[in-house]
Amino acid sequence: MGQMMYNPPATGGTPAPASPQPANPSGSIQPNAYQPGSQGDAKSLYGNELPFLNPQDGTVTINGQTLNMGSFREIEARFNKYLSQPEENTEDAREYQKIFNKIHDVLSMRKERLAADNVLRQVVDLLTAASSNPLDGGVSDALCQAIYTAWQAKTNGKNKGKMMDAMEREIRTNTQKMSLMESGVTTSSGSASNQKGGKKGNSDSNPARDNPRYKYLEKRVVEMQARKLKLETEQVLTVTEAKIVFQSTLVQLFAQRRFDHVSIGCGVYSRLFNDGDTKLRLEKGSDAAKMFGGTLGVPPTVSVLDNLSRELARDSDRHMKAVNNLVDSHHYVDALERLNEALLIGEFMAPVSTFPYEKKQKLYAFKRDVEKLFELMNGKDYEEALTLVEDLKKTSRDFSTGRAESAISAAVFASDAYIAQGQEALAKGDRAKLEECLKKAIEIWPKNPRLLPLRNAMMAAGQQSHALEDFKRFHKNKNYRRIFDNQHEFAVLVKDDPELQAQFVDDLAKMAVIERALGAARQREAMQDVYGAWEELQQLRLRDQELFVNDQELNSQYLDLTTKASRLVKLLDDAENARNAKEVGSALGKYMEAKKLYLHSRFAKEGIESLLDEVLPLK
Repeated sequence: MGQMMYNPPATGGTPAPASPQPANPSGSIQPNAYQPGSQGDAKSLYGNELPFLNPQDGTVTINGQTLNMGSFREIEARFNKYLSQPEENTEDAREYQKIFNKIHDVLSMRKERLAADNVLRQVVDLLTAASSNPLDGGVSDALCQAIYTAWQAKTNGKNKGKMMDAMEREIRTNTQKMSLMESGVTTSSGSASNQKGGKKGNSDSNPARDNPRYKYLEKRVVEMQARKLKLETEQVLTVTEAKIVFQSTLVQLFAQRRFDHVSIGCGVYSRLFNDGDTKLRLEKGSDAAKMFGGTLGVPPTVSVLDNLSRELARDSDRHMKAVNNLVDSHHYVDALERLNEALLIGEFMAPVSTFPYEKKQKLYAFKRDVEKLFELMNGKDYEEALTLVEDLKKTSRDFSTGRAESAISAAVFASDAYIAQGQEALAKGDRAKLEECLKKAIEIWPKNPRLLPLRNAMMAAGQQSHALEDFKRFHKNKNYRRIFDNQHEFAVLVKDDPELQAQFVDDLAKMAVIERALGAARQREAMQDVYGAWEELQQLRLRDQELFVNDQELNSQYLDLTTKASRLVKLLDDAENARNAKEVGSALGKYMEAKKLYLHSRFAKEGIESLLDEVLPLK
C-alpha cells in the first residue's frame, strides 16, 4: 500500500505575501498511480503472467509492465478483500493441509525404501482425494492428470488399470457418502459417518439433494466417470511428449503461485524420469525462459523450478512470521507492507490463508484511517486531520507523522498571515486587498476560526450590498459556476441570512456535483478511458440535465467526450431505441455488444440486467 505517511504536495501555487505559507496548501494528495514500464507488452505464458517483485521500490512487473503494488487498483482491491475475509480454519481446510503433508512425507522417503511405482500410486491417490476438496479448485486434478499422462507414457500403459481403480474407488466412496446423506446419516462437516441404519430416501425430493456438499459430491462422481471413460480410450504419448506436457503443467502451476503443487510435481518428475534429462523446454525469449535462465543465471531445469518454488514458499512463511511479530509489537506500517508482499508471493500458502482474522481487522482499520488522513488533508480539514494524526501515532509505533504535522502547521500559519493582512486592509479601507487576502485565507484553511471576526468586521463596514445583488442574480440565473468562483466573498455575506445561506449552500452543492463529475471524467480520460469518462458525465446528465444547460464548461466537455466515445454512444442509443420498440432480443444484443466494446460499462450492465429481469422474472 505504499509508504504509510502523509506526503505534502509539491511546492507551487500562488505566491504568498510577506508571511510564510505552506508548500502548495491547496494542492491535492495524489497517490502513486499505475505507471507502465518501458518494456512494452510481453507475450503471456500459458495464459498466465509471472510476477517479478521489487521490494526496494514497491513495484511488481507483470506481463512486461511495471505497476505500483500499493496503489494499483486490482492489487489494492485484492488486498482489501483479503483483509476483510476470515482465515481458512474450517474442517475442509485442515483436511486439505493434512493431505499435502502426507504427500510431502511420501516424497521425502528414501528411494530404496519405497519403489517408484508405489510412491506415484500413493501421490496420485492423495491428489485425487485433494481434488475432491472444495478449496482445491481443480489444481490437484490438473497435476494428477499430468502425472498420469507421464506415468502412462513411461510404463506404456502398464499402470492404466491401477489409475482407473483409484478413480473407481473415489466414485464408490463419493456414492456411498451421497447414499448416507440421503438416509440422513452425516457428520457435522457434511461427510458420511460410520453410523448404520436410518431410513433411506428414494424420492427426488429428498432434502439431502439440496445440500451443497451433496451437490459437490454428485458433480465429482459425474466428472470422475467421464474422466474414466476418457482414459479408457486415450492413446499413450511418447516419453518426450509426456515430459513437455508435464513441464508445461509445472510452469503453469508456478505462474499461479501454487508452490506446494510445483514441489510435489517436481518430486514426482524426478522419480518418473531418472534419465538425467531435466532441462525445461521453454520458448526462447519468453518470460519463463528469462526468469529461469537470465534472471537466475543458470540453465532452466526442473530442479531449478523445484528450488525456486521451495524458496518462495519459505520466503512467504518468513514474511508471515514477520507480520505476526510486527502486529504484536504494534508496527502496523511495516506489517501491512510485509503482508501485501506475502499475499502477492504466496497467496495460496497455508501461513497466508490462515493468518488470524483478528489481526487482519486491526491492520484493515489502521489502513482505512491512513486513507482517511489523506482525504482530510485533501479537504483541508486540518483540525480533524491533526486529531487523526495523534490517534495514528498511538495506534502504530512506526507511523511517520512529521510531514503531516509540518504541512498542517504551515497551512495554519499561512492562513492566519493572510487574515492579519486582511485586517490591515480593512482598517485602511482597501476593499480589493481585503477580498484578495480573505480569498487566499479561505483557500488555505476554509475552517479557520479566525475568519469569523474578519467577516463580522467586513459586514459592519457595509461592503456587502453589491456582492449580495450579484449573488441573487447568479442564483436566479442558475449560474452556479460564478457563485463557486466567488464563494469566498459570498460565504461571508450570506452568513446572517438563513434563506440566502440555504441558497448558497444548495448552489455550491450543485457545483460540487459538477466538479466531481468533471474531475472523474478528466481522470478517466487521462488514463485513456474515454468510454468511462463519457459514462461519468452521462450519469450526471440523466440525473439533472439542467446542469448542462447552465454550465458551459460541463456541456463542452460532455460534447467532446460524446464525439470521442461515439461507438459506445451509438450502441447504447440503438439498444435503448430497440427496447422502446419492444424488440427485447435486438436490445439485448446491442447491450451485449456495448459490454464487449467496454467491459466496465455501467449502462450496458444495467440494461442487460433489466432486460433479463423482464424476460426471466424471479418467481
